[in-house]
Amino acid sequence: MPTEKALRLQEAVDLMRPPDERHEAIEEQLLQLVPQHESTDLFCASTRKGDPFAALIYALGPEATSQLPGRGGAFLLDAVGARAALPGTEATLGLSPERRVRVEARVREWLEGMTGGAAHDLDDLVDGPLRVLRRAVEHGRGVAGMTMWC
Repeated sequence: MPTEKALRLQEAVDLMRPPDERHEAIEEQLLQLVPQHESTDLFCASTRKGDPFAALIYALGPEATSQLPGRGGAFLLDAVGARAALPGTEATLGLSPERRVRVEARVREWLEGMTGGAAHDLDDLVDGPLRVLRRAVEHGRGVAGMTMWC
């Protein structure tokens, strides 16, 4: 069962994603372009009943996650924007082994409280976004991020 503090944090994260018909239409168009299989160019984190981006905010803290591109895990960057976003993303997600252990423990704690312990690949949640952004920069491409959960 989620704690009151966890629910307030989730509400704050939800406010970062105000309903916007144009945004939703763009996400729908982007989803049509996304391959239906994972690759080095694609990252997908999902968890039942829990918001993966909220888990990162809880684990990393708001100051660190403010260095990530976009709002609430959603962004659409051209190649220049991807290059500009990389240093902050590396600073946030390029974790030392000691910090990584603490972050993973906090992600587990969040998921346990919000989802009742739904299984999730913690390596993917922490490493996936940085991997995809680095790959986009390496190849001079743009990158998109979307956060959807139910």
